[in-house]
Amino acid sequence: MKKLDTSAITSYRWMPLLANNLSGLAGIDFIQQAYVECLRALAGFLVADTTKVTIMYGCAITYPGSDVSVAEGWVFYLGELYYVPAYSATYHLGDYVNANIATNVYSNADPTTFSNGNAYNVHQQRQVTLSLSTLASSGNMPGYAAWLTVSTNSTATAATTTVLNTWLTSTYNVFIANYNKWVNTLSPAPIAVGNVNAPPFLNSWANDSGVSGVGTPSPLMFYKLQNRVYIWGEITHPGSVVNSNIFNLPLGYYPLAQEEIFTVPNTTTLTPSGAVANLYEHTIWITNGGAVTFLGDSTHEGSPFSISMSGINFLAAPLPTELELDE
Repeated sequence: MKKLDTSAITSYRWMPLLANNLSGLAGIDFIQQAYVECLRALAGFLVADTTKVTIMYGCAITYPGSDVSVAEGWVFYLGELYYVPAYSATYHLGDYVNANIATNVYSNADPTTFSNGNAYNVHQQRQVTLSLSTLASSGNMPGYAAWLTVSTNSTATAATTTVLNTWLTSTYNVFIANYNKWVNTLSPAPIAVGNVNAPPFLNSWANDSGVSGVGTPSPLMFYKLQNRVYIWGEITHPGSVVNSNIFNLPLGYYPLAQEEIFTVPNTTTLTPSGAVANLYEHTIWITNGGAVTFLGDSTHEGSPFSISMSGINFLAAPLPTELELDE
């Protein structure tokens, strides 16, 4: 950005307002161009379309009957900020809005007397005023819809989203790495459904492979800690399913109660940029015989669909005695 170096100015050496370069950009003009340059750079990020008049503050538009009223405010237009005085007029459908740049003089600051004894008006406020026309031209806009509220530049939005997604993915991967370290410290180790010497998946259920750009979710696992059973992981089914057994818990992991009922979220709509609000939730039914069952109808999900089992936990029934086992 432009910046004026004032280090050469001292109590006995002054700098002229326009320096000695009267034919070029210097002095005060240089300073004014510096703030214009800064505004344009900022607007490049904040403004979606710099070719249009963009409302930065105020300028509320109302339509009382056939009249249109625009409250005072500020707009960005052609690389500069402009004040907009309050305005009202009769508006007809199809009218074009003209944005007119005007220069108003501050009455409490001018005229200013110069060293030659002459008075000049130099303190200005740049304004955009509005007028209506039935004809299109390069200087007007098709109706008030061309007045935009401040919106982030689409390219900047995409870039920002990419950065955030990278950060989220990195954070997620760090969490998963730490989670895996924690899982590996558990003794005995959690049991992964579908692994060797573990309960198998039933009825086409399987671990969810995750979403590209987000990461791989935890496989379906269960663990017993101080007589409480914990289940977590994300699973998927390739098609529509009604009341389907997912897997069976082994002896020692059965619920103490006759049955346990849990509500789990649908995760089918998870994407790299976020997740659509869950439209559906599902019921998981666990019997005191260890059957873990998807309870309900998933025909509204399409195929495949995914659910998260994380958060399920319940008190386990005590192991039967050897006498009970013999019976």
